[in-house]
Amino acid sequence: MKEKIKQIVLSLGADVCGIANIDRFIDTPKGFSPTDIFSDCKSVIIFGIALPKGVTQVEPRIIYGHFNNSSCLQVDEVSFRAAKIVEAEFGCYAVPIPCDSPYDFWDEENMKGRGLISMKHAAVLAGIGTIGKSALLLNNEFGNILTIGAILTNLNMQSDELCKSICIDECNKCIDSCPVGAIEGGDVNQKLCRNNTYGKNGRGFDIVNCNNCRNKCPMRYGNKHLKRRHTMKVFETERLYLRELTFEDKKELARVLSDPDSMEFYPHPFSEIEVEEWIRWNIENYAKYKHGLWAVILKESDTFIGDCGITMQNIDDRSVPEIGFHIIKDYCNKGYATEAADACKEYAFNSLNYSEIFSYTTVRNISSQKVAEKIGMKVYKYFEKNNEKQVVQVAIRS
Repeated sequence: MKEKIKQIVLSLGADVCGIANIDRFIDTPKGFSPTDIFSDCKSVIIFGIALPKGVTQVEPRIIYGHFNNSSCLQVDEVSFRAAKIVEAEFGCYAVPIPCDSPYDFWDEENMKGRGLISMKHAAVLAGIGTIGKSALLLNNEFGNILTIGAILTNLNMQSDELCKSICIDECNKCIDSCPVGAIEGGDVNQKLCRNNTYGKNGRGFDIVNCNNCRNKCPMRYGNKHLKRRHTMKVFETERLYLRELTFEDKKELARVLSDPDSMEFYPHPFSEIEVEEWIRWNIENYAKYKHGLWAVILKESDTFIGDCGITMQNIDDRSVPEIGFHIIKDYCNKGYATEAADACKEYAFNSLNYSEIFSYTTVRNISSQKVAEKIGMKVYKYFEKNNEKQVVQVAIRS
């Protein structure tokens, strides 16, 4: 029965669905428990519809604001239709709950509202996600871009397993990025947030001026989809193969990106959060450009030894492909960087159809310049970056 109900909800357009038995709501504040609405409630069906990731890639003012609001209507429609089907199929009662509004509770002084039930906390109890420092729900597959709906029923169903948190312990990006300091202690000062975020334009349309807490989160799109890419091999050489990075590479990648010696020519060694952001940036590059920095793996032992690949960099006011690499120091001076970089050059020319490929570094980084020379690159120009002279090298397809 439980799985059939989930399939009904998913078939109507939900992206995720979970069940929480009423016994999980024992600590819910009085007035906001499912049984305060429907006294015979035995279980709560919780589901979510994800926003398209693209709406978080643009200014929030019009597009994000519009579709974030309209997602509530879509969720309410699924709740209504699913409730009718569940009642017809199982001879029970099913009470759809408004996703966002209307509701009764309103603290005028603090501009604080509360829904009939807390959707995000119900989602936690149904195993759909956990609450991040931003006070937003975080789901493994869809991050913080889910809009949540609920249906109360007198069907007695077993709860789904609770989720493990994907919120990064040391990360405070949501808190630090809030322009009005509204996030504190896992809660949001709704008055500060509302006054900063919501308004109307000259035409009278509703607008959203800020979604930083959502957009700055490293887990804004979850982490499940990253793990699926783990076996995506790009190409191989005599001793190596290169594949796409995933979050599972974080510990090994930190051996080079967080090592002071290896990062001598960077402003500082990377923190754990910066390593995760590096991986996320490259995964986004794979989708956008069909290339990025890839994991470098020793064929013989299947050992991770660093990254190497092609990213887009701004040189001469042009966005151009550039080869970069970071090899764990235990594996340096064995020709692996040159072997991987040379293969990247050929991949750029023969598979990506670039006519030229660049490399740049500080003039102090002699070893990287030598690798570029070995793969046929010549000095192209010098320029200043971070108050330091940089050298650009280039190879041109013959």
